[in-house]
Amino acid sequence: MALHQAGLRLTGSVEMDGKMHRVPVEGDRKGQKSGTYVGHLDGWPAGYIRNHKTGTEIRWKADRLVWQMAPAERARFAAEAARKSAARARERQDIQERAAKMAHRLWAAAAPATSHPYLAAKGVRAHGLRQDQRGRLLVPVQGADGRLWGVQRVDVDGSKLFLKGARTEGGHALIGGRPRPGAPLLVAEGYATGATLYEATGLSVVVAFNAGNLATVAKAYRSADPSRPIIIAGDNDHHLPRKAVPLPNVGKEKAEAAAAAVGGTAALPSFPPGDRGSDWNDLARRQGHQPIVAAVRGALDQIQKVAADRVELAAAASSRKAQEVRPRGPRM
Repeated sequence: MALHQAGLRLTGSVEMDGKMHRVPVEGDRKGQKSGTYVGHLDGWPAGYIRNHKTGTEIRWKADRLVWQMAPAERARFAAEAARKSAARARERQDIQERAAKMAHRLWAAAAPATSHPYLAAKGVRAHGLRQDQRGRLLVPVQGADGRLWGVQRVDVDGSKLFLKGARTEGGHALIGGRPRPGAPLLVAEGYATGATLYEATGLSVVVAFNAGNLATVAKAYRSADPSRPIIIAGDNDHHLPRKAVPLPNVGKEKAEAAAAAVGGTAALPSFPPGDRGSDWNDLARRQGHQPIVAAVRGALDQIQKVAADRVELAAAASSRKAQEVRPRGPRM
C-alpha cells in the first residue's frame, strides 16, 4: 500500500531482503525504473521508498511486529538486526566507492560536450558537461566538497539514468562555478532547469536532480555560508492536484520546505491551468528569460526585506531592554 501510494508499480511481490530494488513508477516509459525501495524483516518490519520522478519519499514501518517474542529472543533479534544493519552500511559504502571510481573513469574517457539533441530540445548550453562514445551526456553528481560521486547519463531521447550504485542523496551539479561568499545561490531540480536559470540570471546554480534532494543540498551550502541568500527555484507540478485522483504538488511542497529549512525563499514558475509546463525551462521556452529575471529579482528583494525586518526587530528589542534596565533617579 505504501509503495502504491508513492507511485511505484511492482509487477511481482515485494522483496523484503534488505537490498535496494529499482522498479517502474506511474508515468515511466517502457523500460524506465524511476522508483527504488528497500524492505527489512529483521527486527520490526520497515523500509524506505523513493519515487525519483516526483521526489516522494516514504520511510515505512509496520504498525506491529509480525509475531510476539520473549524478552531474551527479542534481545537476540535486536543484536542480529544491528549486525545486519552495520553489514548493509559497509556494503553500501563499498558499492558507492566502486561507483565513484567508475564515474571518474567514465568522466576521464568522455569528451567535452558542445552540442547534443537534448540540449537543442531544451534550448540550453553544455556548462561543463561531457559526452561519452555512445553520444550520451554526462552530468556530474558531486558532493559539497566537489568530489565526484557519480554521473547522470542523458540519452539522445532525453531519458536519464544515474550510475548504478552511486551515492545520490546530497549529490548535485554546480553551474556557473562556486559562488563567492555572500553571493546569491539558486537551487533547482534538473540540469535543463538549472542551465536555464544560469543563462537568464548569471547567478550560480546548484542542480539537485530531484525535488526530494533540494533540502539536503541547500543545507550543505547554508552550512558553508550562513549569510548567503538562497533561492529554491522549484518546479510547479500544478497539474497533479487537478488529476481525477488528486496528487500533491510535489515540486511546490518540496521547494517551500527546503526554503524554510535554510532561511531562504522559494520561487516557482507560473502556468495557465491547461498548460502542462512545470519548470523554469518550460517557462523560458514559452516566454523567454524575462519572467525568470523578474522572479529571481523579486525573490532576492524578499530575502533582503526579511533580513532588514529582523535587524529592525532586534534593534527595537535591544532598545526596550536597555530602557528596562536603565537606573531610575530618586523620586521627588
